[in-house]
Amino acid sequence: MRCPACRLPLLTVEVNAIELDYCAEDLGVWFDEGEIEALLGCHTPILTWDGSGAKGKRRCPRCNTKMRLFYPVLGLELDICPNGDGLWFDAGEVEQLTTALQRGHDKPHLGQIFSQLNRMIGGQR
Repeated sequence: MRCPACRLPLLTVEVNAIELDYCAEDLGVWFDEGEIEALLGCHTPILTWDGSGAKGKRRCPRCNTKMRLFYPVLGLELDICPNGDGLWFDAGEVEQLTTALQRGHDKPHLGQIFSQLNRMIGGQR
């Protein structure tokens, strides 16, 4: 797979027996569908996308479809595959989402969940 941002090959890193795809160049991380939940031991979706959002410039590393722009909290733009393949977090975006959620945006309980996730992936190095 290739990085949606710089198109270099993604590296596979194992975090708690889950294989994540990571870009050593721009420090982004790709979460396949269900990987966030698997890392956290959840059986229900953590981030839900309603299907809206403009087409972005980046392509899904799985299916090569143009991804959509997804705004889980104010001021944070993620790339999401419209076919449900996964989510792309640029460097620092897991931490940014964690901080926003901990500040009490619309889903404050997710702040703790993403704080745990950020620690698991090592603060995206």
